[in-house]
Amino acid sequence: MEQTQIQQLERTFNRNEAALARWKSDDGMLASLLARDMRLIHAAVWMSLRVSWSDGAAKR
Repeated sequence: MEQTQIQQLERTFNRNEAALARWKSDDGMLASLLARDMRLIHAAVWMSLRVSWSDGAAKR
């Protein structure tokens, strides 16, 4: 690997570490956002399953 590629990877890693540190400091806010997103995903999957089940029942 070239030296510039290694330096670029190190900078990317450091940026990611800084972002992770910010997320940890805003942990309560992040946790509430994740909980909201999980509820939305759960609702979307459930609605998708209900639609596919009703389509399957209608075809019978």
